[in-house]
Amino acid sequence: MLAPDGDTGSTSSGSDNEEPTARIAGPDRVASGHEATFVLRASDPDGTVVRRLWPDHSERGATLERTFTDTGTYTLRGVAVDDDGARATATKTVEVYDEGPPVVSIDGPDTAPMGSTQEYTLEAYDPDGGELTISWGPPQTQLERESDRYVNHVGIDGMLGDTVEVSATVTDDEGNTVTAVKETNVETQTSFGTGEAVPYISEISSRYVTDDTKQTSETDSVELGTYEFLATVTHEEPKIVRATWRVNDTNRAVVVDTLGRFSGTRDTGIRHMFVSEHGGKVTREVSLSAVDADGDRDEQKWISRVHSVQTHDHIVFYAMKSGESARKNSLEVEPGDQVEFIVGSNQNYRLAFGDGSAARGSGTSSLRNVAIAHTYDDPGTYKARLISTQGPNGEALKTVDINVRPKTYTEYWYDILGSTITQVVSEDSPKGDRWQKRSVHDSGTFRTGRTVSVRADAGRPSMLGDNWVSTGTSVEQRSRRITRVRQSDPDGAGDDWQLVERNVRTEERTYYEDKYQWLSSKFQRPGWSYTGETRTDRVVVGDGHNHDRERHTRTTRTCTNWDLDPSPYGGFSRECSNWRYDTDVWYTGHDHSGYTYYDTDYLYKTEVERTRTVHYHEYASEREFTVTTETFAETESWTEWLWEREGSTVRQEYSLKKPETGSYISGTLRTVEVRCGSEESNHDSVMC
Repeated sequence: MLAPDGDTGSTSSGSDNEEPTARIAGPDRVASGHEATFVLRASDPDGTVVRRLWPDHSERGATLERTFTDTGTYTLRGVAVDDDGARATATKTVEVYDEGPPVVSIDGPDTAPMGSTQEYTLEAYDPDGGELTISWGPPQTQLERESDRYVNHVGIDGMLGDTVEVSATVTDDEGNTVTAVKETNVETQTSFGTGEAVPYISEISSRYVTDDTKQTSETDSVELGTYEFLATVTHEEPKIVRATWRVNDTNRAVVVDTLGRFSGTRDTGIRHMFVSEHGGKVTREVSLSAVDADGDRDEQKWISRVHSVQTHDHIVFYAMKSGESARKNSLEVEPGDQVEFIVGSNQNYRLAFGDGSAARGSGTSSLRNVAIAHTYDDPGTYKARLISTQGPNGEALKTVDINVRPKTYTEYWYDILGSTITQVVSEDSPKGDRWQKRSVHDSGTFRTGRTVSVRADAGRPSMLGDNWVSTGTSVEQRSRRITRVRQSDPDGAGDDWQLVERNVRTEERTYYEDKYQWLSSKFQRPGWSYTGETRTDRVVVGDGHNHDRERHTRTTRTCTNWDLDPSPYGGFSRECSNWRYDTDVWYTGHDHSGYTYYDTDYLYKTEVERTRTVHYHEYASEREFTVTTETFAETESWTEWLWEREGSTVRQEYSLKKPETGSYISGTLRTVEVRCGSEESNHDSVMC
């Protein structure tokens, strides 16, 4: 986790101790490859800060010298410890950027007809992401500046054979300035050919060759080296081809290599030593363009981090203790001692003492050494740096190491025997003996994952114990299909039942019915029985010829009582238990005169056996219903106990006075000479 500059965290060693405070002083942004100094500032309101640590770098002391080689964001962490053992932690975030001037190039035509207007495009960027200021020559129009400051339209006003130069000067937010120039040869319109073949450039290869010689001497030496660049130009037709190398460096270089007339391949290459203001690794661009006689062209670019060199004059820088004459490049003093730095420089200089403070000087016309006094208050290792400005050739840098070590004093170290109480929180007794259960630390319940769901109207199942709890109910709409086999629709004229299939089953049924008939007693037959009902009809007799008389009857049957009996196949069957018969009697014959008499008929009945076929059909109905379900979950209980066990331990003690015999473990007493601010010291607040 990153924390802003000044954020601190602390750890207290006792309730009565006031915690120290700490912060890291130093730059927020550092160029890659440059050394930066960070100082851990700390104070203790009720005592003394005895140690300053840099845990991530395994270093001690108030200062930290750090060189960042890769760009990115880094977090530094420092820890201050007071005389009671309390700690304060400070963090600081540092942004490391890629230092160097802008990388600049101009893309435009190598040849152009006189009187034409050509477009030139600037490609520029700052390796450390800063803002760029652009100045064109010839200058852009107001409209072009507002539209796109990276594109300039230039009129080709020269004569045939002249060269028109278009330049762009780019300045970054650190004051680094680079100028790129594009040259265009003025030609007539007929100078452009119509050939279809064009030149092709392979990828640019590079090789770094170091030199055994060193720039300047001693601590200011810088490695010298030369880069070799090589590429291959290919053309399918015999044409004159010109290759132009451009190096965007502090010392801009343009090399023209006329490859002559050829078809096939030609190699071209250059050697270059890169120069920068401070030396070291910088980002540079190398480009190669190839143009044939027809004006057809190709271009390749190479961009990378490279080694660069710097030059400067010699400077004088060393240190010595106040009152002494010995001149040293490394000095050891105690806090509060005055250190004299001897400086000699013809140019302006800046002296950084390494603890966050600095001094400046303007130099002299003739080399004259200057003594600058400084006092270091906090223990630690400091790197004092003298930076002398050497004009356009860079800066000279020399360093002196100052080791501020506190004084020493005597401590008595010995071991004593003490008692301890070990506490453990667990459900079961810890391993080992003599553990005592003291109190309940925590308890609760949890669900095992087992659940049971039942219909809500059925109530809580008796098989579930008290550890089963209801988790809620849910309502679900369900439906089921019911089928019936009936002679007719089960619900009569309703629409709940739908006919699925006809005549799924048939059966033959035998039934009996009573047959009634009005008969004269002279017409009785076996099997008939008299019902006791009579009827008298008027009979007209003819002239004595019986054959003229014909008797006619017609019987109508009507059921006066239907019996509904349950059917074994579902539904009901209908049987009539009372039939009513109405018989009409009439006679026909000749209308002869005769006499009239009354004939009496008697009602007789007999049982007649009949058979009929019964058809059964299948009906279906969808029935919807609601089911309410209640869910129960199984739970288990847990309890964590506080367990304690008494024991003994050996503890080391530190004292400024020699302890009495018998107050410590025999044979453990030691006399130790410790230094103020060291890890071994324990009484800095008193002795330092």
